[in-house]
Amino acid sequence: MLSDFFFIMMILFSLIGAITAIFLRKKPGLCIKFAFFCAIISALFGLLCAITVFAGVPVNIPFFIMTNFGTYTFALDSLGAWFLLIIAVLVMIVSLYSLEYTKEFANEYSSALMGSFYNMFFLSMALVIAADNVILFLIAWESMSVISYFLVVYERKKKEAITGGLTYVIMMHVGTVFIMAGLFTMAVAAHSFNFRDLINVGAIMAPEQKNFVFIFLLIGFGMKAGIIPLHVWLPLAHPEAPSNVSALMSGVMIKTPVFLLIRITFNFLGIGGNEFWWGIVVMAFGCISAILGVLYANVEQDLKRLLAYHSVENIGIIFIGLGASILFQSLGLVQFASLALIGTLFHVLSHAFFKGLLFMGAGAILHATHTKNIEDLGGLAKLMPRTSVYFFFGVMSITALPPFNGFVSEWLIFQSLMLYFTLTAIPLIQAFIAVSIAILALSGGLAIACFVHTYGITFLATPRSEHARKATEVPRLMQGSMGTLAILCLATGLLSMFLLPLLDGVVSPVTGSSSIVTGFNWLFSVPVIPDFSGFSPALTCFVMLIVLSVMFGFSKIVGNKKKIEIAGTWDCGTPLNERNEYTATAFGNPINKVFTRIYKHAPKTETTPSTSPYIFKTKKYTANEKQLLIEKHFYEPIVHGVVKIAQKLKKLQSGSINRYLIYIFVVLILLLIFFR
Repeated sequence: MLSDFFFIMMILFSLIGAITAIFLRKKPGLCIKFAFFCAIISALFGLLCAITVFAGVPVNIPFFIMTNFGTYTFALDSLGAWFLLIIAVLVMIVSLYSLEYTKEFANEYSSALMGSFYNMFFLSMALVIAADNVILFLIAWESMSVISYFLVVYERKKKEAITGGLTYVIMMHVGTVFIMAGLFTMAVAAHSFNFRDLINVGAIMAPEQKNFVFIFLLIGFGMKAGIIPLHVWLPLAHPEAPSNVSALMSGVMIKTPVFLLIRITFNFLGIGGNEFWWGIVVMAFGCISAILGVLYANVEQDLKRLLAYHSVENIGIIFIGLGASILFQSLGLVQFASLALIGTLFHVLSHAFFKGLLFMGAGAILHATHTKNIEDLGGLAKLMPRTSVYFFFGVMSITALPPFNGFVSEWLIFQSLMLYFTLTAIPLIQAFIAVSIAILALSGGLAIACFVHTYGITFLATPRSEHARKATEVPRLMQGSMGTLAILCLATGLLSMFLLPLLDGVVSPVTGSSSIVTGFNWLFSVPVIPDFSGFSPALTCFVMLIVLSVMFGFSKIVGNKKKIEIAGTWDCGTPLNERNEYTATAFGNPINKVFTRIYKHAPKTETTPSTSPYIFKTKKYTANEKQLLIEKHFYEPIVHGVVKIAQKLKKLQSGSINRYLIYIFVVLILLLIFFR
């Protein structure tokens, strides 16, 4: 079938790009061009494959049969096609960006390794989505983790990259242990390792087994997604990876666990009335991740680490929507469950586009200024005008302002939660949903505060360092790639009325119900209850354009009657320079003070007095490194405990061959007794 052909061609071109990059290692320029060109073609075939699946031609490719572990098959339905579409689109755009961005690494690091691992990274993500067998899935999953680790430590001369990569790979392997335990438990119950045989396996499992599988898979997939408290690798690894890799890791890689949690909870385990607490647990993790992620982003000065914390926040939003869908499904509210899941999947798309754009924007800033520190930037709107506009589109999307895609997806999640209050429902669940709505709204407000200072301090005012003063606009391919994603952030918001019916078709087979009611005409999308609420992105944009046009015309008519004078900023008699500008630290300080107990750091102010008690010569503000409570009270004790145990076990390594033979003899005796 055509979909199978496209899928095979996607695999083929990724492998050609990965292998050929190694052979071209002595020609870095040609290596970069060929590797990323193959990635673009491979992603294009992936996109065509997804579109073909939406047209009703699913992928089903059995390629290897094992007697003990089932059939190694790749399969793709509409849910998998949605994720493959998002991955393919982002990979195509980031690959164009990478053609110019990776040139700066050519003299210091291997272009062949970047090109090869990049192609394999895309392929591994696609195979994770399409794997239809437990063993095949685990091979693809581990490949994705290991390949992305090598991309994180690509700039191996940086100590931070090695540290971030090590933390990442340890957490991923711990997560894989939990995933294997959950998947093998289902496989044993179904007497099959094929995913198609695991459908509704929960019906023949004991309730304790189902709960065990759910908890273990939530922990395992939660580590890869980066939910708090399993997030510690994310703000360490994402900022240190090359920006094109960060865009893919944050934009699409951390969403693959969301696909698998949907597949396993709805299709494999099944959600009944006794599983309502699953949804509450997922929503609780989502709420904690959303609020703490944005709080730590607010006081961060490293631009890429700030974006990494916002990935934690947005994964939290996605988990709130997913948890609400599971909760409503367990309560029999399948239409509400469908709406929540549509909002979740739309936010997967929205976050992929605006976070990919913002990480590419951060890469452009790093390329032009050679610094990620927001405090050392400023004035880039004049020096990098196109980058500043594209970055602003990303800011509008991530802060969920209409008519961008971030607004549509969060609005859908809000609607699914608020619709619950139209029912005579369980008071405790209503109270929990009310708290979730409040946290979702608060995280949105804090996100706006964060990006007001991020954009303002980075792009506006005057440059605060020599790095910023020497900045120039990045090459055209990088600009075009960012511009494409900026347009997609706006277009997927404006044209969401066409995407929502498609998503309704993706979600309906999962939940068993449709959710979107389209009234009037194509301008409006009305979910579930027509009298409750509706939304028209196109009409919203049309009204905004009219209002802005009227305001612009009025200002022109009135303003032209007055003489315009250009003068320097009034400085109260003091020379005005970059030292007088507001800083990111100062902007975030009010939030810092309000949430001091969460940040757990003690800022210090040192002053040098003068002869007057009211005037001081100098003032210095310092703050130690911020730590989440979970890091201090959970991970640090574990690390210290492991180190102590390792030091004690080290004594067993005496170097004596006789002692080692005794160890082997004792273990052998114990095994014989145990397996007698």
